[in-house]
Amino acid sequence: MNARHLLRRMAVAMLAAVLLVAHAQRPRRFRVANALPDPNVGAQERTFLAGGTLATRHLLVKYHGSDTTKVIANTLAVQPLGTICDENPATGYPVTVNLWTNGKPRLVVNDGSTVTPGVTIYASGSGKCGTTSSGAVKIGRALGSATADGELFEIEPVPVL
Repeated sequence: MNARHLLRRMAVAMLAAVLLVAHAQRPRRFRVANALPDPNVGAQERTFLAGGTLATRHLLVKYHGSDTTKVIANTLAVQPLGTICDENPATGYPVTVNLWTNGKPRLVVNDGSTVTPGVTIYASGSGKCGTTSSGAVKIGRALGSATADGELFEIEPVPVL
């Protein structure tokens, strides 16, 4: 190898080292696209364990007694935690719950009541809901219609205080 070739290789290596150091020391720029909050953050959905049989998607659920890691089908006198997003999770397996507190319209399961848009909806047994108010918790206002037991319809939830 001649001296000229050796000097050229050393110059290229030094230039690469200078560029590497300059790149490492440059100020970091604020990335605007990454500054926006993730719309799913804020606990709109949470994962729990199924504490019992949850046979249908969109059933209302509540905590399983004092165990806040498990959910079971809601009953009529209890404010629901949310609606399940998964289809028929087995007992003890993870289930995603669309929390009631986010206030967004959602699908729910009819208990066989005649539901028309605008009527008040109440929780009923087995995680379903309908128009019967006796001893039940008000959960929202119907945005859709339903008549059959197990039929899905959309409601606007009542905010949880």
